[in-house]
Amino acid sequence: MTLPIETQRTLSDLSSRMHIPEVEILQQAVNEFAEKIRKKQRLMSFAGMLTEDEAEELLQTIRTNRLDKITEFDVGHK
Repeated sequence: MTLPIETQRTLSDLSSRMHIPEVEILQQAVNEFAEKIRKKQRLMSFAGMLTEDEAEELLQTIRTNRLDKITEFDVGHK
């Protein structure tokens, strides 16, 4: 596998800064990407199960909870 030069530089820089082998960085990145895809696939398996109104309500709840968490984090660290 050949990586673009900019990716090689970034990988080398991360490896130097974090004192971690490049292979370990690549493994972690691939594993995290795979987990992100798995989560998205699990979520997409519910697509079509909800009415449009139910989906909008769920989305609004998620957004509200997300904002609440951000606010709690900001308040807790001031």
